[in-house]
Amino acid sequence: ERVAARLRTMEVLAAGLTEVQAAELLGSTLDRQHRPRLGIRVGGGLVRVAVEDVGGDVTRAEMVSVADAVRSTLSPWALADGCETLAEAVGQSLQARDATLATAESCTGGGIGAALTSIAGSSAWYRGGWVTYTNGMKHGCLGVPTDRFSPGGPGAVSDAVVRDMADGARQRSGADVAVAVSGIAGPSGGTPEKPVGTVWVGLAEPGGVHARLLQVPGDRRHVRAGTTDAALLWCRWWAEGVSSRLPWERST
Repeated sequence: ERVAARLRTMEVLAAGLTEVQAAELLGSTLDRQHRPRLGIRVGGGLVRVAVEDVGGDVTRAEMVSVADAVRSTLSPWALADGCETLAEAVGQSLQARDATLATAESCTGGGIGAALTSIAGSSAWYRGGWVTYTNGMKHGCLGVPTDRFSPGGPGAVSDAVVRDMADGARQRSGADVAVAVSGIAGPSGGTPEKPVGTVWVGLAEPGGVHARLLQVPGDRRHVRAGTTDAALLWCRWWAEGVSSRLPWERST
C-alpha cells in the first residue's frame, strides 16, 4: 500500500517568469538536500519545476503538498494543477468567471487565436478574432479611425490603435473581454522611437479599455511568441482579478 502511494515526479508549470526569477522566488527550497527535491528547467515556453522523489521514500501526499507549496510561491504565474499550457489556463480561468474572449491581432498574425483554439472545447469561451495586418484592415474590420495612421498620428504601433482594436473586437464579437496586439516584430521596421520588439497590447472589458507597452527581446520569432504569451497572460489575469506587470512591460 505504501509503494502504491508513491509518486516519483510531479511538475509545476509557470508562465511569464524566467528560470532565474522562479529560482529567486523558490530560494532555499531548491537546496539539493531537500526531500522531495526540486529542480527547474524551461520547456515549451514555460518554467517547469520538478518535484522529485529521488530516494523512493516520499509519499504521494508529501509530493502533492510540496507541489502545492511551489504553486503558491510562484503565484500568480503558476498554472493551475492539470493545465499543460498557458492557453489552457486562460480557458479555465475564463470558464470559472463565465466570460468569453475575442482577439484582434497584427504582429502575431493569428498566433493568439491559434493557441486558444488548440484547446479542445475552446468554443465555449473563445468567440473568435481578426488578423488585421494592414492599416486598411484595422479600419475596415475593427473601426480604427484612419487619422490614427495619418502623418502626425500615433501610427499603427501605438496605445491609441490597440485600444481601438480591442474595443472594436469586443463590440463586434459580443465577447466580455477582447485583447489586441500591434508591434514591430522585425527584423526591419524599427525606429529610434519604436525599435524592433516594441509592442502595444490592448484589453477591452466592461470596466474600460486599457493598454500596456512591451519591449520584447529577440528575433522575429521570439517577439511574436513573447507577444502571444504576454497577451494570453493578461487575459488570464483579467479573468482571475490579478494585477501584475506583464513580461517585458515598460513604463509609459
